[in-house]
Amino acid sequence: MSAAYDLPSFTNKASCQDYPPDWWFPEEVNTYKVNGAVLSHTPEATKARDICSTCPAFDECRNYSIVYDGLYGIWAGQDWSERQELQKKLRIKTVPLLSTYRNLRRTENTGGAIC
Repeated sequence: MSAAYDLPSFTNKASCQDYPPDWWFPEEVNTYKVNGAVLSHTPEATKARDICSTCPAFDECRNYSIVYDGLYGIWAGQDWSERQELQKKLRIKTVPLLSTYRNLRRTENTGGAIC
């Protein structure tokens, strides 16, 4: 089955592609504390944040991550809560991420291609 969501083109040059995805998507990243642990600052997430800070796609990633609401994980070095704070500070009107998904109903008749 084809993906329902195309990654933004800037991800082609993003440094995160060379590392394990779970560094950017730690379990329950949007929950600051579970049993006293700050999950978005796990050792892996901290590595991800460091990688983000020198990424050639940082600005594009940051812009994307504060425009689209509903992104999970760390984008441009920020988790969901940090992005929400920035959105409020900058008074950004967000776009629901689900509005970017493609219609998959026609994939059966096109051999898997999405039209």
